[in-house]
Amino acid sequence: MRNLSAILFLILGLTCFNAQSQSVILKQAVERISTYTNMNYVQLCRQQGPFTADVSSFNIKAKASGGKGELFDITDAMGYEYLSNGSELISLDIKNKTYSIEKGAKNAPYNTPYFWLAFIQNQLKKSPEIAKNFPDTIVNAILCYHIKFPVKNSKANYEIYDLYLSKANYLPVYTREYLQGKLGKGNVTSNTIAKMVTENFYSSYNVNQKKFQDLSLLKVPLNYNPEKKLELLTVGSPTPIWSLKDLSSKSFSNNNFRGKITLMDFSFISCAACELSLPALNRLYLKYKDKNFNILTINVFDKEQSLLSYAKKNDIKYPILINGKNVSNDFKVSAFPSFYLINKKGKVTSTTVGYSEDFEQKIAKQIDNQLP
Repeated sequence: MRNLSAILFLILGLTCFNAQSQSVILKQAVERISTYTNMNYVQLCRQQGPFTADVSSFNIKAKASGGKGELFDITDAMGYEYLSNGSELISLDIKNKTYSIEKGAKNAPYNTPYFWLAFIQNQLKKSPEIAKNFPDTIVNAILCYHIKFPVKNSKANYEIYDLYLSKANYLPVYTREYLQGKLGKGNVTSNTIAKMVTENFYSSYNVNQKKFQDLSLLKVPLNYNPEKKLELLTVGSPTPIWSLKDLSSKSFSNNNFRGKITLMDFSFISCAACELSLPALNRLYLKYKDKNFNILTINVFDKEQSLLSYAKKNDIKYPILINGKNVSNDFKVSAFPSFYLINKKGKVTSTTVGYSEDFEQKIAKQIDNQLP
């Protein structure tokens, strides 16, 4: 009996020690990161979208200051720069030399070191018991604490966050997010399980610099112009001239659809609302395909091989046209999915941005009104 009591005491003691250990590590991380300001660092982000195996990578160079990283200058390798001066967020399109402004003070951006500071603070306050401490790990030659946060909302929906914090300064060296959940919007649901993985590698930290740019003085560069908001073509407008190829290299152009009613769908694979619209699009195609009606998907971003797998997986019946970014621009598309219903004369009869539960019913009614 004494031996059993001793074993139970040892197990309980080890459990308490582990829980205390991870809690102590996280509290120390909060204390240390909170002291850092005037910070430079480099970040490599790798993302795998929810409906494709393709992985995208991009680099970020950042400056941040303020107690919570609310002042920042972040430039990514995709050609955008984001400036926060404490009273507004300025988004710069470096290639086109345009900008947009969002008023109000901003929190630290997603996936920055200060974002993870706020994440840890929130977890310590809300549910510190879910944090799991794993053995120390070496990442990029840096000895790190490894803390895992499994956050489960339901049987199908959960999130797992892995934080690798430097044992020397508690700053993140590597983070990994795994998100999984069922698609759904309003009364529109899907059995599709969407999964997304985001990895971040952080390096070249330089903190508490004495000579540092005053980020509160950030403003729009002189040679930039206001960004013009794209608005879809108006009803009655003729469609632009376009030509694209499908997944079998067959050529299509607007001339192929003269004398037919055409629904044009502008989308991309990792768009959740685009995925939700697929069953409705397939049903519309099967219902009207013998009545001088066509559906075309204009894909704007994805690789051909990924689209072949995507089309097979979702049993897509209608053509998918590839490399459609320029055509998307000609049609003034800025949000996805966007839909154009085109009449037999090649003119716009309706436009829809996004997907809703009454989409199929509305489009079917509009098609019926154009049929003889």
